[in-house]
Amino acid sequence: MNVITNHFTSKLSNQPHGFYTLLYTEICELFGQFGITALLVLYMTSILKTADTTAFACYGAFTAFIYAIPLLGGYFADRISGFKPALLIGIILMTAGNLCLIIPSMHMLYFGLAIFSVGSGFFTPTITAMVGRLYAQHEQKRDNAFILYYIAKNIGALFATLLCSYVATSFGYNYAFLISAIIMLSGYFVFTKGSHRLQPYFSDKTTAITLPAKKNIILIAVTAGLIILTSAVMISHLSNMLMVVVSVAAAMVILNLYRKFNATDRSKLSLILAAVAMMMIFSIFLGEGGTTLNLFIERIIDRTVGSYTIPPSMFYALDPFFMIVLGTVVMAALDKVKGNDQTIIGYFKIAIGLVVLSIGFLVFIAAAGVMIHRAVQPSVGYVILAYAIFPVAELSIMPIVISLITRIAPRGYEGFMIGLYMLGNAIASYLTGTFSSLGNINFAMNNSTGLIHAAKVYQHVFILSAAILFLSAVVSCLIIVVYKNSTLRKNNEIAALETSEI
Repeated sequence: MNVITNHFTSKLSNQPHGFYTLLYTEICELFGQFGITALLVLYMTSILKTADTTAFACYGAFTAFIYAIPLLGGYFADRISGFKPALLIGIILMTAGNLCLIIPSMHMLYFGLAIFSVGSGFFTPTITAMVGRLYAQHEQKRDNAFILYYIAKNIGALFATLLCSYVATSFGYNYAFLISAIIMLSGYFVFTKGSHRLQPYFSDKTTAITLPAKKNIILIAVTAGLIILTSAVMISHLSNMLMVVVSVAAAMVILNLYRKFNATDRSKLSLILAAVAMMMIFSIFLGEGGTTLNLFIERIIDRTVGSYTIPPSMFYALDPFFMIVLGTVVMAALDKVKGNDQTIIGYFKIAIGLVVLSIGFLVFIAAAGVMIHRAVQPSVGYVILAYAIFPVAELSIMPIVISLITRIAPRGYEGFMIGLYMLGNAIASYLTGTFSSLGNINFAMNNSTGLIHAAKVYQHVFILSAAILFLSAVVSCLIIVVYKNSTLRKNNEIAALETSEI
């Protein structure tokens, strides 16, 4: 354990100075986001007295916008505002969004969520691209840096869930949202005070705070338009339709980039799109933790420990807990994966993440088998084991994909490429619900026959999940083979050209 701790400490201490400024800012942003997501449904049903379906629809729309709007925010950060103004605007908007939620009104709720979503759209791709820029000359440190970054995000999520939940139940939801706003505001001040450490890694254009009048007008108009549009879509529950429109627009931009880019940048774009596709497949099945797996735990698992029955929602704490506890172990293990080409290493790690998640589903398959073959409800040990495996898989792929994107993204398009990653997450979140419908239970489970039948349905879904994940890992390995052959062919062509010139 000392070896692992020392490894983690050495990696943390060897990062560029600007890394810690961005790291704290990101923790504050995730605190604000998870402070909302942990309380939103409860706040709407208990304080605003909305129906469950209304709360679920609002939650789904908010989550979708958090992932979808960064596509546009990243583009504006790249082409119009620069990184620093986009990041600061994002923090200010997210803080204002939290403050709007203090007022117990449906109109203020939708308005606050819309403001927060737009702010996150500017903030998320910008800060990710900024972290990536820190390692332009230190590629060997990039993957570990993004794993640290990812672990830190879960620290913010964990503390937000614990603190905001406690404050909301003990003192009131308005105080919980106020605390989130204050913590996010602290991220603003830390960033403005420490941003000078970032100057060596960025041009004046990307870090300048003041913008020309024309760009200011464009930025204000786009921000106001996005807030109005997002509010209207949330009120009308048209988030799915907007998702389709955004996806089509993204596809058109990608096709235009293929026409615009040279052969090298087209190859990079293809590698990024393939990595995003692998991440989407991973996220679709990881997202079952809030759907099929959640219901499986509630209905099939024996959650009684002594005289206490563990609420299903309490198992949500396992993911960030194991993420933090096992993060250093995963970092040390992935650091052992060496090679000359970081793109190949990245895709190999992606394959590892897909395989590990499929192993996690094997645990749930085994748990369902206990119910099917022995007519006995499986113990919580299966859930604990699987939820210890899931964060290992997540750390093996999600930060690695971000790292790969920031490494190979064509210069000037980093923010847009991170936006594609976020859009992929949004689409994956939507597809999770579609896939999870395969595990729909529409019969009674008040006896062992009903429970066994349900376990068979769930086991079928888990087997399908594990199989698709494993096949996706094979595809990731095939991408490595194709990339190797392409690189070798290019090198041979260069060598032949140099020989002919001699």
